[in-house]
Amino acid sequence: MNQLRRLRAFLRSIGGGPGYNGPPSDHFDGHHFFNPEAPAGRSFGDFLRWQRTAQRKPWPVWVERKGKNGAGLELLDVSSRS
Repeated sequence: MNQLRRLRAFLRSIGGGPGYNGPPSDHFDGHHFFNPEAPAGRSFGDFLRWQRTAQRKPWPVWVERKGKNGAGLELLDVSSRS
């Protein structure tokens, strides 16, 4: 029985979970969320064109960078402040 629950949870996670089923709103048409003010997305053809025409440069072997504290380390606080 436990294996059946795990299998069911796994299959639901592949499908994106249970999803949301609610009333339409200004950002939800009843099936999909969207941003009405956002410009139209780019197509797969745009992606392929970008990859084909990219001016690639080789990665550097090493990048010397000093952190803000001068010791070569830069600390970033990602804790929630809510």
